[in-house]
Amino acid sequence: MITCTHCQFEGNALTAPVCSRCGAPLFSTYPQHTRHLAAPKSTNRLIVRTRHMNRLSANEVALYIADVEDPLIATVTHETILGRINRLPSLTPQPAVDLTQFQAIERGVSRAHAALRRYEEGLAVLDLNSTNGTWVNNVRLSPQQPALLRNGDRIVLAKLSLYIFFDDPNDVPHE
Repeated sequence: MITCTHCQFEGNALTAPVCSRCGAPLFSTYPQHTRHLAAPKSTNRLIVRTRHMNRLSANEVALYIADVEDPLIATVTHETILGRINRLPSLTPQPAVDLTQFQAIERGVSRAHAALRRYEEGLAVLDLNSTNGTWVNNVRLSPQQPALLRNGDRIVLAKLSLYIFFDDPNDVPHE
């Protein structure tokens, strides 16, 4: 059972996203839809971004955030919101991928900043009317306009940079 830090109710299930008594968000170190392959370690050297290879299951993506060596693995079955957890009750949807630990507040990331969404054509990112914008490979996105992604694309949320890797059916094998 999880104790709510807002109302001190002790009867919340371990997987509950919000308190069953007061509706306040219940927090864990990592949201339920994400996992780390290993504990994050910062580095100032060139990063080889291959730690996800042969470790992703269906619908998972690897997000290499800032200068952290190990990826954050997120499940994207339909849509997954990227942003930072709002610790106060709000109408803003809570992100499945909480970027708070990566200095998201200081770097200008909105609470519900962007979404990764699956379409028939592939995986796309959408800016969710964020305050400080979203870029893919140095091209700023218009709000609510999906941009198809490819393996290794660089996504910037305000001033937080990340690289995304996934099983891309549009990848043409090199001969």
